[in-house]
Amino acid sequence: KNISAEDLTAKKELALEVIRRLKAEYPDAGCTLDYDHAWQLLVSVRLAAQCTDARVNIVVQDLFAKYPSVAALAEAEPEDIEAIVKPCGLGRSKARDISACMRMLRDKYDCKVPTTFEELLALPGVGRKSANLIMGDVFGKPAIVTDTHCIRLCNKIGLVDGIKEPQKVEMALWKIVPPEEGSDLCHRFVMFSFIFSLLIGALAGSIAGRIMGSETSALRNIVLGILGSFVGGILFGLVGLSATGLVGEIIVSVIGACVCIWAGRKLFR
Repeated sequence: KNISAEDLTAKKELALEVIRRLKAEYPDAGCTLDYDHAWQLLVSVRLAAQCTDARVNIVVQDLFAKYPSVAALAEAEPEDIEAIVKPCGLGRSKARDISACMRMLRDKYDCKVPTTFEELLALPGVGRKSANLIMGDVFGKPAIVTDTHCIRLCNKIGLVDGIKEPQKVEMALWKIVPPEEGSDLCHRFVMFSFIFSLLIGALAGSIAGRIMGSETSALRNIVLGILGSFVGGILFGLVGLSATGLVGEIIVSVIGACVCIWAGRKLFR
């Protein structure tokens, strides 16, 4: 929807203040997905859908070791790719998209990643979020990556008002965020959200301690809860499930924390 000139000006000022504060807190903005080549980032960002970047970084180590180039990965069967990427969740569809994407890079672009936004969008499994990430991080172009962290925080802060659709959030942010700041701002949103995720893990540890009737200390439950947020995500990924939203994150973390507390009892009894 259209907003008044006064509201647009206020949101621009708010955006600049958010940028200033996040820059001060996180001066070294950067992508939290590990990659050495553009095609690897293309693969990782597809795997990161409904999966943590930390887990993706672990999974792709085996994938890239076995298939160290676009050509090698293009030759792989989707089933072989799925066997490796299954812990990221939605393994079948992600493997299918990765296979088709690598084959298009091989057949149409001589194993290189195209440099325009439109060409990136035409690749299998690549949406606006992925295309913006490649444009900003690989090619240094203006970009706004509207992932779940960005959408959630922009609504909380007031940069957008009740908008949940990624493309609509992106279009709204283009109007108020300086183009040269967009890519780094979105990375800083991810960094800020990581701290939030640790708090969820701590909460999950406390809840799990009550559920399990844990005799361990509160501090150990908190540590196990933080670990549980990762363990729970991996367990859900192994059975092809994923969780979205705050409640889903807490449920996954509590389940993972319960597993960790049970394992901790067995190990340290």
